Amino acid sequence: GYRLHVWSDDLPQMKRPGFQVHDHIYGVRSRILLGALRDTQYIVKENAEGEYLLFSATGGKLCNTNKTVSCIKRSVSYFEAGEQYSVTKGDFHTSESVAPLTVTLFQKTDADLSLSPQVVGPAYYEKMELLSDDRTFDQKLAWRVMDTALGEMRKKYLLDFFD
Repeated sequence: GYRLHVWSDDLPQMKRPGFQVHDHIYGVRSRILLGALRDTQYIVKENAEGEYLLFSATGGKLCNTNKTVSCIKRSVSYFEAGEQYSVTKGDFHTSESVAPLTVTLFQKTDADLSLSPQVVGPAYYEKMELLSDDRTFDQKLAWRVMDTALGEMRKKYLLDFFD
């Protein structure tokens, strides 16, 4: 299926910036509809002297696996409206908006539901379990952001359609 992903400077930022590198249990194809993204790919390997821990994402929580890993930046790519990118199942990455408003159409492919997504976190983190994202959202604000995103897409794509 498809999802609409919306990044907006008006929405709260994640409270755990040290937990952004992650993989997926499915492949990802994403088309940027508005704005721009930076996608950074990483090589993550078990390493007893690594500076990071591997967490397993299950049921909205991150569970510490006690596996120490290294996390090395492999590549950085930028994408803007009209372009698409993909992430292979199991590859570690981060995706960040580099515009005030970014909207993508996100498609999952080749899901393996026997797996759990993995997240890289700082090695000093000692808790065994934490919420994967404990932001609170003002629903009215979220709907205003969606209305803005839909309005911008309507302008961009209806104007493009008639040009």
